Amino acid sequence: MIQSRQSASILDFSRPEREDVKSPARPTVSKRHRGLNWLGKKISRCFLALHTKRNTGEKIMLQQRTFFFGAKPEGTPKKDGENPLVPERRFRAMSPDSIEIRFTNNTVTQFGGYPLWNQFCHEIGLNQHFARHVRMERGPLAFTAPELARFLTDAKILGTERVMHVETLRLDPLLCQSSGISMLPSGKTLGVFLKQHEDNHLRGVDNLMLNLTQRLWKKRRQLLSKAERKDMDRVIVDYDSSTFTVYGKQEGADRGRSFRKKEKPGFQPRFAFIGGLGITIHQELLPQSHNLNKDFLPFHEETLKRLPKHAKPWAVRADGALYSQELVEHFEIQKLVYSISVKLKEVRLPDQPATDASDIACPRSSATHRS
Repeated sequence: MIQSRQSASILDFSRPEREDVKSPARPTVSKRHRGLNWLGKKISRCFLALHTKRNTGEKIMLQQRTFFFGAKPEGTPKKDGENPLVPERRFRAMSPDSIEIRFTNNTVTQFGGYPLWNQFCHEIGLNQHFARHVRMERGPLAFTAPELARFLTDAKILGTERVMHVETLRLDPLLCQSSGISMLPSGKTLGVFLKQHEDNHLRGVDNLMLNLTQRLWKKRRQLLSKAERKDMDRVIVDYDSSTFTVYGKQEGADRGRSFRKKEKPGFQPRFAFIGGLGITIHQELLPQSHNLNKDFLPFHEETLKRLPKHAKPWAVRADGALYSQELVEHFEIQKLVYSISVKLKEVRLPDQPATDASDIACPRSSATHRS
């Protein structure tokens, strides 16, 4: 194009100008068409930028996934029928002691801390506990219930919030080598496994938690002297509840007191802990409108029965959600020390007069002790 222009200009310079020759007129373009052309160019540039960014992100993800083994793992087959049978996926799992952790890249790591969790599970025999307590009839070509329960636990420990998010974990080479399965269960398989749970399976999981709690308490108690054991046996029971929102039509969910999303249904589970140790003794899943003090006495009595051997409760702690006159009187009858944080204007302790008007205006914490 540049050479042709230069040659044309030289020819025009050597000849006299011809006034009768006119250049062809450009077609007229409206402002609307010019605006559409400009918008089309902008959109094409945006798509090009997104495509470039996507390619860069895929390269970074590939570098992260090949961090430990230096090879790209096999892609997930698009159809379930193309997955190999479960017995063909199994191989001898590596021992946690044989895993060596090297931090060659000090800026990016994905599951570098997993061997520590796997070593802990190996020491307490978590897989054997799952095999003993989580029993479910499954086909010979399917994953066993302990395998699914262990992978579901690992996914939760690694920060997975939903079942569908396990797709980023099931092909990870470190998890596959540690479990002895070349391709771990998908989110669909885990969903079917959870739907197969019945009351007897839930009781098995509850017995598993009680068994682990008893073993942890016993092991910690053996390391102490007689005087220290006596102090450890006097336990404080902490009660608390939490709320979380659901976005489907889960059974039992309703609208209640939610601090983040007030218009969404959800659940409000309540928990019982051993104070100071943080060991969970009891838990119960309830609708979001079910406050902590509602039907609390049966939950409290069941908690006391589930305490470890030699543990004797002497105090109860909770926030203002537990306060009610009935519960305070019950703690007084049981001669339990109780500490409940509540606004002073709502408090009327047994055998005490009501607060005067000068104290009503200032909220404060309230606690009573009996020896």
